[in-house]
Amino acid sequence: MTGEPEYRLLFWKWDNQKLIANIHITDCKCLYKCSFSVIHEEDFLVVGNEALKLFHYVEGKVDLVRGDLNGIPSYISKNFLSHTWTVNGCIIVGTSKGFLNRRNFVLI
Repeated sequence: MTGEPEYRLLFWKWDNQKLIANIHITDCKCLYKCSFSVIHEEDFLVVGNEALKLFHYVEGKVDLVRGDLNGIPSYISKNFLSHTWTVNGCIIVGTSKGFLNRRNFVLI
């Protein structure tokens, strides 16, 4: 993951040292962390200030599965500082105000 001003995610295939995907993350103020699912290695989450984006990688293509903040109550900070994947595929997200939220992202 690169930094400001253009946040990009670069995916490398280490065994042959080849760049396999390169995406630009838009509509966010600042990104803090990216991690891959503990169950499905092709799923990954990016969090930041006004950013909570779930992606899916398949054969050189990255799709945004979920990226809107709709459904998150207005009293919850949209500054997502951290996250972790649980063993059953859920994601626990922490905000700058100390709020922890469990998200059930369902991938079809």
